[in-house]
Amino acid sequence: MRRQNLSAKHAMGTTAINAMYGSLVMLFLILGHLTRNAVDGRVSKHVQAKVFVATSNKRTESNLGLPLQDEKPTEKVVLVTASQGTQLRSSLQNERLTKALVFVRQSQKNLLEYYHGDEHILNKAPYASPEGDSALASKMAKTIYQSVILGKNTSFNIGVLGSSVTAGHDTFRLASWPFVLGRHLEKLWSVLGVSVTVRNQAEGATAPDMFYSLCLPLKVGDDIDLLIRESMYWPWETGVRDVIDIAKEGAPLNIAAFEVLLRCAWSLPRQPAVHILQVKTTTGHPDPLGYMKEFLFEMKPYTKNGFAVNAFDAFAKPFDHFTQRFKPRLARHTGNQAADPCSSTSVSDCPINITMQDGHHRMSVFIQELLQKHPEWRESVELSGDFQLWIKWHPGSLGHEVIANQMAYYHMKVMEKTLLLILQGQGNLYAVQQHLELPTPVACKFEVCGVCRAQCASAQSERVAGLDMADIMINDTGHSWIEKDLGSGRGAPKPPAHIRQDFWWEKLTSGPTGIRKRGVHGKAANGTLSLRFDNLQNCMIFLFQPVYSFGKPPNVANWELELITRVNGRVCSEPGCRRTHGSTLVIDARSFVPGKCKDGSVRVDLEVKPVDHPNFGCYAFASRCKLDPKWSGYSWNHFCSRSRTDSQTCTNRQNPRKGSLVEAVIARAVGI
Repeated sequence: MRRQNLSAKHAMGTTAINAMYGSLVMLFLILGHLTRNAVDGRVSKHVQAKVFVATSNKRTESNLGLPLQDEKPTEKVVLVTASQGTQLRSSLQNERLTKALVFVRQSQKNLLEYYHGDEHILNKAPYASPEGDSALASKMAKTIYQSVILGKNTSFNIGVLGSSVTAGHDTFRLASWPFVLGRHLEKLWSVLGVSVTVRNQAEGATAPDMFYSLCLPLKVGDDIDLLIRESMYWPWETGVRDVIDIAKEGAPLNIAAFEVLLRCAWSLPRQPAVHILQVKTTTGHPDPLGYMKEFLFEMKPYTKNGFAVNAFDAFAKPFDHFTQRFKPRLARHTGNQAADPCSSTSVSDCPINITMQDGHHRMSVFIQELLQKHPEWRESVELSGDFQLWIKWHPGSLGHEVIANQMAYYHMKVMEKTLLLILQGQGNLYAVQQHLELPTPVACKFEVCGVCRAQCASAQSERVAGLDMADIMINDTGHSWIEKDLGSGRGAPKPPAHIRQDFWWEKLTSGPTGIRKRGVHGKAANGTLSLRFDNLQNCMIFLFQPVYSFGKPPNVANWELELITRVNGRVCSEPGCRRTHGSTLVIDARSFVPGKCKDGSVRVDLEVKPVDHPNFGCYAFASRCKLDPKWSGYSWNHFCSRSRTDSQTCTNRQNPRKGSLVEAVIARAVGI
């Protein structure tokens, strides 16, 4: 893809996004007219009405803030069959829709009052305004139609991908923003008879990389209406660089990875709206979400056709109106520590107010309710940092509440607009959002994201759908590999000093369990593990080790040195089989398969063979030791001894592990 100068690109033609709201209004009015005529018998039920929506050809700006150039007017044709409007909404249905509108407006008012009228903290989070999000409005309209008009059991399902920031580390899992958002939306949708499900699939120390994008049904299900992907510490190209070439010639890798997520989401049956969450805590740039301008501009073939995507940033612009942010103040602290002076614009390290760190509240609603049940925990709550906006490098419950409230406020605004359109139509609500066709990929290669079909298997017990690792095992070798939890070997973390144990245990265990890291384990004595992959489009297979937050345990096999790989019975070494990032096995099976992979199956055999007396290559570096790059990912103190008398001397430990205990662990597999 030849890159053009962005300033030139920013002079492209008008968008259909703003016109879509007009088309919805016209559609509802036409439907009302057709309904009345149908009831009067003046229109045959087979007659179709064509609604022509011509885009404006005058120069304007899209709701994404992108300057647009003149384009020839185009027209969208929506076919409405009169038979679909033969039943007027009953007065009961109108009453229900009106009641929902009143409830949504009251919910907005309540949330605004919670922040003492400070709409800035709520309104400045989204990149594009809710008033212009006709694509999400269309999705909401279809959901309302299914529930209120057709009387079907209807759900609005939310899938969430992210890291420890989203998983709720350092606070209560039920206080994490996906669940707080879910509780808001559950109240909104319940008035319309719609159930809400939140699937928080965020994992600590794990990037929601492209391979998670390829496996969305497995991670979040194939029935989601909204996909939210956190983008905090992990670049979009994480897990892809040096693993697989996904970008067209000249296309940036990060935009290609972004497009993979969008295409895989919009390949799902419900074509969910996509929200990107950036949790930036500093400011100083006029447009903290400026990178999204380029991303969304490149994705214009999707957005102009009605696909819903937006980005949110919780702590940059939404906190810029607090003048304290730009003045010297006190840094956050935990327990009895003294607060140090601070002048950073970061609201995580230097809260705008040491007592009310979101500018308005001492604690989150979640913590308030917790202390109502357990007032004896107040000191422990404060000592653990649970009154704070941020704890270490993670949001505290107050920070999670800010994120959730901003997204909820956005959805309230879109839902209000949707209900108004429906009620103004005065006729039977037609399912206005139909299946949208994906355009040709912009940045990612067609063979990777054109179809977005992958064979995905996971050992995680919390997968929503798809294959377990056991489902792709071939059992003709009589192996005894087993699937089980990883276990850190350290037991549950002990509470810090002066923290009540009952409070600490509640914090660790309450609410949904979260992601339990699991894998298929095998030692040399367990024989050969065989896996089968069928009908692969690209003949590429990826096997992943689990992510170990504090370094691999010493008994975990080194895949580069201690894992024998065979493909269709033949030993596979580089370049056909290569290890990347120390924890991913990349298999290019094209040279091992006669014909095309898509017409058959690929068998992968794995066997552990521990190295006798391995050389870990220990050497001194600063105040510690380092390992040979082949042993990257392991903790040096397992394998190296540092001299007490000579800081520049590091040597291999003698027999740091037993070969009989060395095991390979496979957490997930992806075939494309």
